[in-house]
Formats: sequence, C-alpha cells, structure tokens
Amino acid sequence: MTEHGPRALIEASGVTKSYGGKVVLEPIDVSLHPGQILGVVGESGSGKSTLGRILLGLLDPDAGTVRFDGVDINRASKRQLKEVRARLQVVPQNPQTSLNPRLTIGASLRFNMRAHGIARAEQERTITRLLDETGLPADSASRYPHEMSGGQLQRVAIARALSTNPEVVVCDEAVSALDKSVQAQILNLIADLQRERNIAFLFISHDLAVVEHISDDVLVIYRGELVEHGPAARVWTDPHHPYTASLLAAIPAREFLTGAAKPAAAALRKDPPQ
Repeated sequence: MTEHGPRALIEASGVTKSYGGKVVLEPIDVSLHPGQILGVVGESGSGKSTLGRILLGLLDPDAGTVRFDGVDINRASKRQLKEVRARLQVVPQNPQTSLNPRLTIGASLRFNMRAHGIARAEQERTITRLLDETGLPADSASRYPHEMSGGQLQRVAIARALSTNPEVVVCDEAVSALDKSVQAQILNLIADLQRERNIAFLFISHDLAVVEHISDDVLVIYRGELVEHGPAARVWTDPHHPYTASLLAAIPAREFLTGAAKPAAAALRKDPPQ
C-alpha cells in the first residue's frame, strides 16, 4: 500500500456480513487516511457495496468493528453519530433518485446543511462556492433536477456531499451511469477536490480501469473475499491474484492506453462470473 501517516479516519477490522446464511463478506480489514483515494473494485454481487454501507454506518456488520476517527460507529451515541455523519458523506450511483424532484438544487443543498446545523447565512455563501467549485452554472441553484443533465446531477450530488465540509466521501458507482467523456470529467473533478481539500475518498466501482485512474490504492473483492490490496500502479502492472489479472485482461485496448502488455490469463481458484 501507499505509505500514509499514522492517523486513519476510517479503520475497519475483521468486518463480516451474511444474508440468509450466505456469506457476503468474509473478514476484511480496511483503513482510509486523510487525503487518500482508496478504490474498491469487484463485479456485481461481490460485496463491495455492502462493505461501503458498513463503513458508512448504514449497515451493522455481523462481526468486526468500524471506527471513524477513533469512534466505534456501531456503538456511538446519537450525538457522536450526528458529528460523524457531517464528516462522512456519500455520492450515490444515481443522484436523480436521491434528490427530491419538488426541490430546487439550492433547496436540496440547504436541506442537507440545515440537517447538520449550518447557519442560514453560511448556507447561501456555501452554495455559491460549491456551484463554482463543482463546475456548475451559477443559476443551478434555481433549477430543478429534471432540468439538468446526468453529469450535472452527479456534480450536484458531489456538491451536496461537500456542503458539510466532510473529511471522507464515499462514492458508490458514482460514474457508472455516465458516458466515457462525462466519466472523465467527474473523475478529474474528484481528483481536484482531493488535492485542494485533502478529502479522503472511498471509490467503489465494478470498473477496474476507472478505479485505477482515480485511486492511490486499490482493494479488489471477489465473492466477498479480499483478494488483492496495494498501490494502484503496482496492481495495474503486476497483479498478484489471478482474478485481478482477469479484470485487467478484459479492459478493451488496454495496451494502447498504458503501453503495457496484458497479464497472462491465469486459472482462477473459483470460476469467474459469466
């Protein structure tokens, strides 16, 4: 892994989850440090989104602990959880379903800030700054969700996440519904925000090419098991697990994009999903 300072914002140890007797996550350890972008990759059903919900405190693990800046979020008081929620925000896969269609963009941003106790006067200044910071038109605050494109709505979702000045933002398949050119714009925006604000991002995706593009470190999950964890550059050029190698080999035109040969297709311990 990339070297980071001693303080971890999120520290999960031995986290597991099962549904109906089926193991969704085998014991996993995860840490996320200030300013780090940690990519979590795996196919649909691998358990990556379940892990994200556990780290957000939206789902209790069957075993293990999750701490945010030292606070055990599964044992935290209501006051502690409210403080954690402001510092730990999420960008969903489909922002249109998470935005109230009856509220303007400005009203949605105000609602999130009001829920976290941000003063009204500060709300208006923050909205103006967030629209500029996320590359949205100045009149976006008066628009409704149906008046905006998919890429603009994802920028709104990012602006809403930033409205509480968080230290960690979890992006769950945040660009999977966008076309490639818009994906690149959103990824560049996230990279700029990480650099300028020193925000830590947990970036969850089924697309290893996207994860490699944006991440400092990569965590690969296969059928609930953590099979690879390391610096993105190393994982990209020298995967240690055959499943990771198969994901890389499946990326179209990878040799043209990277100048590197595809890894040899090694036999997997388990049959890969079709």
